[in-house]
Amino acid sequence: MPRLSNDEFLAEMGKLLRKAGEKDNPSSVSLTMKHVVEEVVQNKGKKNENVVEEARCLIRARSGKCKISTVVRPRNRVQFSIAYSTILKSNLKSLSSH
Repeated sequence: MPRLSNDEFLAEMGKLLRKAGEKDNPSSVSLTMKHVVEEVVQNKGKKNENVVEEARCLIRARSGKCKISTVVRPRNRVQFSIAYSTILKSNLKSLSSH
C-alpha cells in the first residue's frame, strides 16, 4: 500500500466513493484515521542536530482490493480537513437521513 500525497489521496478517495456509489455495482468503502508520532531530525548533519517528535495523522481508505493511505502533517491539517469533508459530502448522497 503506497503512501500518496494528500492531494493524490483525496483524488483517489473521490474515485473510490464514486465507484462504490454506482447503482449497478454497489460496494463499501472503509475509512480509518490513526494518530501517529514520528521522530523528525532537525538540522540533519549539523552540530545542533536534534530529534523532535511530531504528531501526524495516518488516513487509510479501502474498497475491495484497492487500498490507499496518506499522512497528514499538523501544518496541513486544516486544509486537508476542508477538502476531505467536501469530498465526503459530495459523494455520500445515497445515505438516508433519519
